Amino acid sequence: ATYDYSESEETVDSAIYMLNLSNGNWIWSILKTLGVIPSGRVLHSMELYSSNKLAIFGGMSIFHQKLLKNDQQVLEDSCKSLNDLYILDFATMTFSRPFVANFVPPPRYGAVMASNRDELNPVLLVLGGLN
Repeated sequence: ATYDYSESEETVDSAIYMLNLSNGNWIWSILKTLGVIPSGRVLHSMELYSSNKLAIFGGMSIFHQKLLKNDQQVLEDSCKSLNDLYILDFATMTFSRPFVANFVPPPRYGAVMASNRDELNPVLLVLGGLN
């Protein structure tokens, strides 16, 4: 899609919003995190795989390019499928990008992620998605 600057103010951010459900008072906040923070993305996979670790895989980044069309500057959306893996450790609120040996699935968005939630031998599964 092509947009004039005044037509769209939509952005893709990397914030993690938390809804605290304790004490019957539901309160939204934005988590403050450290480390290697993932870029903004949509249609990614996310799964809690132990009591305090969250995995985020793939998705799609959307970025804007300035183009000149018919002698007018326009902003055009471009998309890129991702296959990066980030881990958020809730104990330290720190993101990391683990070294993945052997094989990494091709870039994809809209996939489903699940885990066995085994603290000693955790496993993450990724199924489907588009690239």
